[in-house]
Amino acid sequence: DVERSRGLGDVYKRQVEYMNNFRLEKAVELFEQGHLSIIEVSMSVGFRNLSYFHRAFKKKYGMTPLTFINKLKNTVR
Repeated sequence: DVERSRGLGDVYKRQVEYMNNFRLEKAVELFEQGHLSIIEVSMSVGFRNLSYFHRAFKKKYGMTPLTFINKLKNTVR
């Protein structure tokens, strides 16, 4: 039973990672459109906790959402 529950935990963790990756990719699309604030993007893609959104975004992209937005603005000029 311990092995089985550990396996289920791994499945759950992979599902959360998959969903977070999907949400973060959608967040990038919204940032690229340039119409929404960070909190609006976070909420739009399903992150209800802004701090968690920041941590997940930084883990995936190596920068905070604000840094990402600023880089987008600098490449557009």
